[in-house]
Order: sequence, then C-alpha cells, then structure tokens
Amino acid sequence: MLKNRLMPLCGIVFVALVLASVFIENPPDSNASASKVLTYYQAHQHTTSASALLTGLAVIFGLLFFGYLREYMRQDRATRWLTTTAFGGVVVFAVGGVISAGSYLALGDQPQVLNAAAAQTLNLIQTDVSGSFTQAGLAVFFLATGAAILRGRLLPAWLGWVSLVLGLLAASLILAFVAFLATGLWVIVVAVMLWIRAANASAEQESAPSSQEYAGQQ
Repeated sequence: MLKNRLMPLCGIVFVALVLASVFIENPPDSNASASKVLTYYQAHQHTTSASALLTGLAVIFGLLFFGYLREYMRQDRATRWLTTTAFGGVVVFAVGGVISAGSYLALGDQPQVLNAAAAQTLNLIQTDVSGSFTQAGLAVFFLATGAAILRGRLLPAWLGWVSLVLGLLAASLILAFVAFLATGLWVIVVAVMLWIRAANASAEQESAPSSQEYAGQQ
C-alpha cells in the first residue's frame, strides 16, 4: 500500500533530475563547428558525465511515474486503447532520453581521445536524433492522454484540454521546446493529484476492516 502511495512522487523526482541535467550542461548547437564542439566537451568532461548519469536516472523514474499513470488511466475500459497509445509515446520519449544519456556518456568518457569529427557527430546525435524522439514521443503521449482524459474523466477536464494543446505544440517544429518545458509542470501537477488520490484510497481501505469488525460485533 505504501508503494502505491509513493509511486506518483516518482514524477517529481523525474522532473528534478531532468532540470538538474539541463542546468549543468549547455551543449553546443547542432550547427557549431567541429573544433568548437571538441573544445567544449574536453573542457566540460565532468559535467557531461554527470549529465549522462542524471538523464539516465530521469529515464528510470520517468518510466515508473508514467507506468503508474498508465495503470490509473486503464481503470476506464473505454479509453484503454488511448492509454496504451499514450504509453507508447512515453516509450519513444524514453528512447530519446536514453540516446541523449548515451551520447553524453560517450562524449564525457574520454573526450581527449576523440577527434573533432567524432565529437561533432555525437553532439548531433545528442541534439537532433534525441530531440526528434523526444518531440515525437511527447506529441503522441499528450494527444492520446488528452483524449483519454476528456472521454474518461478520471482526471479534470481542463487537464485534458491542456494536454491536447501541449500535444499540438510538441508536434510543431517551432514550438516543440515550449511543450518540453511545460511537460515538467504538467508532470508535477498530475503527480500531486495522483498522490492525494492514492493517499485517500489507502486511508479508506485501512478504515474498512474497522468498520467490518464493528458490524460483526453488532
């Protein structure tokens, strides 16, 4: 029971890890020259390795939170296919995180042995390839989740509309970064909602035996 009550809080840990990873690392743009990319990673080996670790941990806690959300949303049989589709988007999103973590790990491991072309290639993978998976995953997740919320109403309707807007933003090329930033706030809000509901459900189940014992004594 305690496990169920604490699982929603994985979402808050997920957001904290992502923010920490983003704040400590400011990688070169995808259009940066090869020599500039190599110089940056050679000078920031430790922060790059730390960002790889934080991103990897964020993927783990993110999957725990979104897996819990999936089970919660599956209570409504009519929207189970939407919930499954949404979690498919989460998996794609997680792949983007794994690619980012792997690229950072390679760049921060032994950057002094890399040549400029290799460093630039890994940086492109970290920025463009990882970003593409992240964008596609968020678009699918938010669109499917928004539709599931509006149809099943297991969460507030306003959250469903917000999710649809974020899904459209994630699917766009220009405003996708806005959706990524708003995802953190969305996760925190939903994590708090689910934590409160799990705590209330736990309290009701704990009080149920006492009521049954009282009825038996009568």
